[in-house]
Amino acid sequence: MRRGVLYAVAGALALVAAVVYWHWLGSAEELAPPEELLEQALTAADEPTRSQAAAKLTRHGEHALPQLRELAAKGPSPKVQAIAIVGLGTSGDYDSMPKLLDGLLSEDPSIRLASQAAAERLLGVRFGYRAGDPPEERAEAAKRMRDHWERLKNMPGFRERVERR
Repeated sequence: MRRGVLYAVAGALALVAAVVYWHWLGSAEELAPPEELLEQALTAADEPTRSQAAAKLTRHGEHALPQLRELAAKGPSPKVQAIAIVGLGTSGDYDSMPKLLDGLLSEDPSIRLASQAAAERLLGVRFGYRAGDPPEERAEAAKRMRDHWERLKNMPGFRERVERR
């Protein structure tokens, strides 16, 4: 059981690394519009094509936030959802923080790991959360993250600082 979780976490780490690579270092090819990439990520016949479309969608950054949010919520597989979740974090989408924090409690390790990477990037703090830990330990760390987010978003001037970036 524990070995299976470790393999899932290792796979999720590879997924996060691939998304980061595509986001910053991807090829110079012309990207299809976000709407088209969303459609491909949702409906392509095979998983590699759906994953590639999702990774390309992340390269649109903040210009594709509505599409990334939809894909994170309704993606056809945990892998595609995880790619979109990482994209939300790298795009600086604080409005998706509740979804990211919910993902920390997912049954799927790749969604948990992607949610962790995105939430920690946006919060700028690590909270001892580990995607492979037992559920009760994950829940405690996720609560600490959620509590920090609640304090942060209610700070005077927080929304204005985020909108200026």
